Amino acid sequence: MLAAALLLSQLSLSHGVAWVASHTKPALVCEVNYLQPCQQLIDSDLHSLLGYRAAMAIPLTHPSYAGVVLLNKIAMPTEQSAYWYLNSISLTLDKQKQLSLWHELGHLHQSLSNTVLTDYQHEVYADLYMIWRIALSQQDFKLAWQQYHRRNIAMLDDPDNISHWTVPAIALMLEHYSPTALVQITDFNQIWQQLLPQIETLDIERLSNYQRLFKQQYHASHNRQVPRYLQPLQQSLSLYLQPTMNLYQFDLF
Repeated sequence: MLAAALLLSQLSLSHGVAWVASHTKPALVCEVNYLQPCQQLIDSDLHSLLGYRAAMAIPLTHPSYAGVVLLNKIAMPTEQSAYWYLNSISLTLDKQKQLSLWHELGHLHQSLSNTVLTDYQHEVYADLYMIWRIALSQQDFKLAWQQYHRRNIAMLDDPDNISHWTVPAIALMLEHYSPTALVQITDFNQIWQQLLPQIETLDIERLSNYQRLFKQQYHASHNRQVPRYLQPLQQSLSLYLQPTMNLYQFDLF
């Protein structure tokens, strides 16, 4: 089953359409210029649903299909950038089409579990699923670290990106598993169930406090005087940010 899923996931999108594996059901993937096959499965106008987004997943309550994934390569970023204390930092983003596909398949995979998650939990699930797929395909964490750095730099650019700041969960996954270990796991939900109780930012108040700390300490539009109630989080935030800052030879400690 796993080998078949990986084979399906590598199908060419050269003609803009492909079937890919998503857990126990396939998903139909359509690029923005070839939406008609996906449109046959969805009542709503797909161009309007996708808008200016780079990708989106639409789950289906269908006996044979998990859903559809829409991809808009033109809207996919090629870099993530921010200002760090008057220094411009940027990260080149590789393999965005493939990573976007795996991320959206993560959303579809979760939709098949019948478990209700918050919007933030959905993003955590999709990013961790993506890292699992990276390990299965690449047998290393190079692209996983790219996602880690991307999420950090996006927060430094704009703390309102907190809804996609999955770094604490990614850090936990990279600490607990090696690529070799992930390759041996055939069901992503095994990983999710093991990590779920340990992901600190699934606590809404704690996540909100991290956002406040980003604004107070690192965002240019705010002063850097950190309120006392946020100070206990400074150490852990620095630990989450330091791997990204190492790329630019900045030391937080």
